[in-house]
Amino acid sequence: MPFNLVPMIWKQLCDIQPNENDLQSIDAYTWQTFKAFRKLAKKHKDPAEFEIATSEQTFTVSINGKEIPLCDDGESKTVSHDNLEEWIKMT
Repeated sequence: MPFNLVPMIWKQLCDIQPNENDLQSIDAYTWQTFKAFRKLAKKHKDPAEFEIATSEQTFTVSINGKEIPLCDDGESKTVSHDNLEEWIKMT
């Protein structure tokens, strides 16, 4: 019986770390969001400017209309220049 699984799932089954290209193949919206935030971080070298632009993004994900925290106090932790990559990894 053949298994038709996306590469990201196969990698996890084989204990191989998935990468963002794998994410792009199954969730283009999230991949584009990561790309846009990184571009914004490069554009706004000043952390304060970046934080103004991202002030509404918290360490949460929306699942079926419900906000789920990615970490303790994720609802009030906003994405900053310093924690952008941490947020991407958690998401």
